[in-house]
Amino acid sequence: CAWLRRPHDDSMAALLKSKTPTPITDKGDKEIEMVLNSPHNKAFHDLIESLISHVAKSPGDSSCASQVWKSLIQIEGEMDHTTPWSALSKPRLTSVKERLEAYVLHRCHAVWQTPAHKQEDKEFLARTESLTPLVTPSFLGLPEKLMSHHLMINAADELSRLNETPHESPMRIVLRISASCNSLAIALRECGGVSDGADGIVLALALVVVMAKLQYLPSMMTWADVFWDPRESQATELFCLFT
Repeated sequence: CAWLRRPHDDSMAALLKSKTPTPITDKGDKEIEMVLNSPHNKAFHDLIESLISHVAKSPGDSSCASQVWKSLIQIEGEMDHTTPWSALSKPRLTSVKERLEAYVLHRCHAVWQTPAHKQEDKEFLARTESLTPLVTPSFLGLPEKLMSHHLMINAADELSRLNETPHESPMRIVLRISASCNSLAIALRECGGVSDGADGIVLALALVVVMAKLQYLPSMMTWADVFWDPRESQATELFCLFT
């Protein structure tokens, strides 16, 4: 637990919230695993391993996700009163909890995704690529100059980052969608000729999805829907809009 006794800094929290997620083999994940394997946290470790094993055996069972979050919330509550976690400052402890959630969700995703998910992703990408020459701004009733607007390009770049980390947490997925929608709303307003409300954004979002060539979109949306943090409700409407 030497890692836990280091002076507090915001590097982990900043990394978790950054646009570039932690790679699967990042040192931070190994540190979380080291902490969970310590004698102090054997109960936490055993519970998490049993959860991941349950998800692996029944990846299609949506109740697995609710059990994962129920147990995570329980663990996080116990961390407030358990050594060595309780010795941390509140910001540091919050950072560790967020890191732990990311670690557990990453491991769950690795065993949750099935061959059927992969096949659905492959078929969706093929259909999307076939539509690339057809889905143009004029086809959707959008101004042509929208394509060259820097915020339109930013929106496509933001979504394309989902190709790098299909195991991202549901909230991070929604935050990326939110960033894209915000960029699209501004671009539509500046280009004119179409509403920057929900109708206009849906049309522009369809164009951006084709531009981004999302490789895992169907399984990612299923993942986000099934493993949604029950404590987060504010982004539900945005998630429904994207779906």
